Amino acid sequence: MQDEKEKRSIEVARIIERTAANLMKSEALEINASFDNAEARSLLLVKSSEEKLEVRRRILEWKIRLCCDRGLALVQVKCLHDQLINLGYSNIGIEVSTETCYARYLINTGETALAINVLKRLIENLVSVSSDVDQDWYEQVLNYSKKLIGKAETKDSKSKPSLES
Repeated sequence: MQDEKEKRSIEVARIIERTAANLMKSEALEINASFDNAEARSLLLVKSSEEKLEVRRRILEWKIRLCCDRGLALVQVKCLHDQLINLGYSNIGIEVSTETCYARYLINTGETALAINVLKRLIENLVSVSSDVDQDWYEQVLNYSKKLIGKAETKDSKSKPSLES
């Protein structure tokens, strides 16, 4: 039983990774359609609701990272992010990777307040699992998240008009 589940998981990973690799130089608009196709193919392979949930999570994680990298419209990226938040992350490492990518995207698009909220929520989640993860990694991620908050706050303060003028 476990062997079959493992084989399905490996095949799903191949489908998703091939899709991501093929999209590395594609137009942003192709990302959703290609990953929707990969999700449909992957969902045909898996049986349990747990496996289906994991497929949806992995697809959304890839969509968000690539859409952020390509600078897709905020409304689309935010919608994908909201969907992933509703599903929940499968582990803290993926959460850190995806949330910091999303926060950088938000900072670059001028959505600094939202970026700060995303990073503060990430820090809260990190603190809650701090005893369960490697402490060096934890410190690095915590410091990087705080650095991004500082960057967002700096960018936010520069974009606000001064009252002293």
